[in-house]
Amino acid sequence: MSGRHELIADLLMGAAMADKELDGRELETVKRLLCDAMKSSSLPLLLQQRVENFDVKQLDVFATVEKLNLQSDADKRHLLELIVAVHESDELWDLDEDAYLRKVANAMRLDESQYSD
Repeated sequence: MSGRHELIADLLMGAAMADKELDGRELETVKRLLCDAMKSSSLPLLLQQRVENFDVKQLDVFATVEKLNLQSDADKRHLLELIVAVHESDELWDLDEDAYLRKVANAMRLDESQYSD
C-alpha cells in the first residue's frame, strides 16, 4: 500500500467528519473512492482499519497536503472533487464542510477562482 493512499484516505475522512458527524454514506463513499483510486474491489486491511478507526482530532490538513505533494493544478482539483463527492454523499452541505474544502484548497495554495465552480 502506498503512503499516498493513506494521505488521501485521511483527507477524505476529514471531509466525511467535517460536519462533526460521520454518516454511513460518507464512509462508504470514502471506501469506494479509495478502491477506485487503487483499481481494486476492496481495500487492503490496513487501509480499511485506518479509515474505520480514523480520529479527526489527529488530522493536520496542512501537513497532510504537504506530504501528499500534489504538483499539478489538475491533481489538486481532482482531490477537491473527491472531497466534494464525500460531502455530497449524505445529501447535506453545511458551512463546516465548505470551510474544510477551503482549508484543503488553501493548503494546496489554490486560488478560489480555481475551484469556486
